[in-house]
Amino acid sequence: MDTSKQKAHPILYALAFIGFSGVCTIGAFCARVGGAQEQLTQVVATQAKEGDTLATLVKFEAVDQYKIDTLEKHVDRLEDKR
Repeated sequence: MDTSKQKAHPILYALAFIGFSGVCTIGAFCARVGGAQEQLTQVVATQAKEGDTLATLVKFEAVDQYKIDTLEKHVDRLEDKR
């Protein structure tokens, strides 16, 4: 009968060696990744809002140009009647 102690698996030694500092490092890395993801989400949201604003400005520009063209035609007709 063998009553000698069994040795722990080498992976357990590695995990014990990593210990608290390793867990802190992994936690800091995850926090940075999470922070970067949040910043990316904010950038995408901001760009979407800017895209919507630009689309609205382009629409207004088109409407204004149409009104200008219509007024120019009207002025031309009035000048022709003179």
